[in-house]
Amino acid sequence: MDIDELGDEIPYLLSLLRSYLAIIDKQLSDQRPFWVGDSASLADMELYAQLWTARSFVPAAEAIFSQFFYLTQWAERVRQIGHGESTTITRDDAISIAKHGKSSGEKRVDPLDPLGLSAGDVVEVIPTDYGCVPVKGKLVTLTMREVAVERKDPDAGTVVVHFPRFGFKIARSQA
Repeated sequence: MDIDELGDEIPYLLSLLRSYLAIIDKQLSDQRPFWVGDSASLADMELYAQLWTARSFVPAAEAIFSQFFYLTQWAERVRQIGHGESTTITRDDAISIAKHGKSSGEKRVDPLDPLGLSAGDVVEVIPTDYGCVPVKGKLVTLTMREVAVERKDPDAGTVVVHFPRFGFKIARSQA
């Protein structure tokens, strides 16, 4: 997103951001440690990611955030959770893990899903935000939370690739 291209919309968008932050601050005013209770949840992580993005890339956002005491305190608690520990591995190691690993995810297709897909259907999973490069494969899993497709990789062989439902479009492949 190019903030400079928003031009005359910036005051409106900042006003809207301020209104949303006021709602969140009010929800946190009972001084619970996290958004839905005593421990951090996916809701906290999702909300924090959105707010971190705004604070990092919208120049006026920090001044707006500082107006909300409970929100600021909550954000600091979530920030202190950290990012976990990562381990750097080589490309060859990653391919070896994929080649010799087994998919441990749930393997079922929700018969009530409005897409009307079945296990084994050839589908494309496409990011909806950026880098809209589809991943094509046979449908293995389709639940309210996850989609997984089996595909053949030239280096790793047959692999199952898992995606969250949010942020991805799933469509029957035309070819």
